[in-house]
Amino acid sequence: MARFYSSRFQSERINCSDALQVPILDSNPLDGENAEMMYIDGQMKYYYNGEWKNIKIKRRDGSTAAAAALSATELKNTLGSSASNGTYWYQMVDGTTQQLWTDFTSYTPYSFVMVSRLNNTTFDQRLTTSVNAADLAIVPNDTAATQVSKLSDINIGGIQAGGSIRWVIAGAKATFYRMEASPKWTSDFGTSGCCSCSAFNGYDAYATPSSAPNWQSGSIYEGGCGGGQDSAGAWLTLSGIHINDSRYYGGYAGSSGTMGNTPSPYLCGGGTGWNINGWVLMSW
Repeated sequence: MARFYSSRFQSERINCSDALQVPILDSNPLDGENAEMMYIDGQMKYYYNGEWKNIKIKRRDGSTAAAAALSATELKNTLGSSASNGTYWYQMVDGTTQQLWTDFTSYTPYSFVMVSRLNNTTFDQRLTTSVNAADLAIVPNDTAATQVSKLSDINIGGIQAGGSIRWVIAGAKATFYRMEASPKWTSDFGTSGCCSCSAFNGYDAYATPSSAPNWQSGSIYEGGCGGGQDSAGAWLTLSGIHINDSRYYGGYAGSSGTMGNTPSPYLCGGGTGWNINGWVLMSW
């Protein structure tokens, strides 16, 4: 049989910008030299101390903290046809790992992760730190979350990119907000008792939730309280007063015709107006 020699890892001879080419064989050669590499029987291998050893490539399938995915989109590509809605592990931007409920199917081609659970007994969605973050792994259903929970602003900012969708659900209604890359999301930006007095200006469009959103472009009008008004001045869904407030709890669903009806399993008790439960998911 012909002898094949592979590239060796010699930093003074291999330019990092070059592709590393290795031979492909149908079976292990009888011998080799330490540090040789070959692709054999569907597996990259290297030769060391008299035998060919597999190079173990980490599969980020979200099944454990050690296999934490880098995004929901990457995870869907990794899982392929077996991708299904559920709770998976993710590597967060602050270096921690976190379990998040993941939705691959409601609005394909988007993959969403749960970043906040709204409860109508509190306004703690304003906190910039993580709050009851373990609850983000709980499978949502059509009843309310028992307590507010959220990722830290640092980790929400790690998910946020230009074109990311912030899917805000409040009771019976839902809105898509399209995010810009900056400024990064902040949970404490509001004015007590007033959703038209301040704004988070990181949105550039809104839409009725859909697999092919009809984006209404331009900055969000009166974009306070975790959402804003449509171009006619009607309120969309809001993730709540983002300030230390003593009057308005939970989320809000207004009267805009651009909102969509909340699908199961996210109905969370339904309702419109203030003091209703909800969820916030982001495409990632």
